[in-house]
Amino acid sequence: MSQQRKESELTQLNTLLDKQAKHMEVRAKRDPLTGAFNREGVEESLVEPLNEWHVSAKRLSIVLLDLDHFKQMNDTYGHAAGDKVLVELSTLITSNIRSSDRFARWGGEEFLLVCRDSELKETTSLAEKLRGLIEEHAFHGSAQVTASFGVASINVDENLEGLFKRADEALYEAKRTSRNRVVASEG
Repeated sequence: MSQQRKESELTQLNTLLDKQAKHMEVRAKRDPLTGAFNREGVEESLVEPLNEWHVSAKRLSIVLLDLDHFKQMNDTYGHAAGDKVLVELSTLITSNIRSSDRFARWGGEEFLLVCRDSELKETTSLAEKLRGLIEEHAFHGSAQVTASFGVASINVDENLEGLFKRADEALYEAKRTSRNRVVASEG
């Protein structure tokens, strides 16, 4: 085998390995069902906006959303139908947010939306828009789907843990007081 042929084969192999590595990196940061970011993918995307907040006070807001009565939906229509709802929800959300926002499946039927350079009022309005879109959407083969939302914007001297805690408390309040609503944490 000639030296030139060996070099060509090595180049092709390296190209293939690079493509595989990039593919595996994307898969490691994405939820395989919905295509949304997973926790690892979205946590990585929080680093830059958090730095922007500390350096130039660019706002950072998050939205936690949880599908209402999803276990009941799975029990009634089956897990395959529930999975289709999750996929459709992900498509619906990602097509109605800014390119700078990051949408992630946080776990089960709970999702996270990271909104860079977004005030609480603006993010709450977005969450309300998304809530309405979900409520009005005809999800494949299932009953009406609704979601509850908790919204929070980072405060001075607050860390991510505090921000997430407040968004989670707001989400809990939305679920506790009737569901299918948006609650913003003013704290």
